[in-house]
Amino acid sequence: MARINGSRPFPEIPTRHPKVDVPLWVVLAGLAGRMCARLVLFLIRHPVLVGLLLTVLVIRDRYGAAGLGLALLAVVG
Repeated sequence: MARINGSRPFPEIPTRHPKVDVPLWVVLAGLAGRMCARLVLFLIRHPVLVGLLLTVLVIRDRYGAAGLGLALLAVVG
C-alpha cells in the first residue's frame, strides 16, 4: 500500500526557516575580502610582472614622464 509521505513512516519536521536574511554590509565585506585574496594570489603567482610594474612606477615617480621615455628608449635601443 502506498503511503502519502512516500516510504517514510513519519513526515519530516522542519527545524528552521529556509530563508536567511544577510545584511548588505556582510555581503559587501565578503566580496571585498574575496577581491583582496585574489589580488594577493595574483601578486604571489606573478612576481616578475609585479617587479616590472613597480620598477616602472618608481622611474615615473622619480623622473617623471621624460625619465620613463628615456628608460623605454634604453630598453628598445
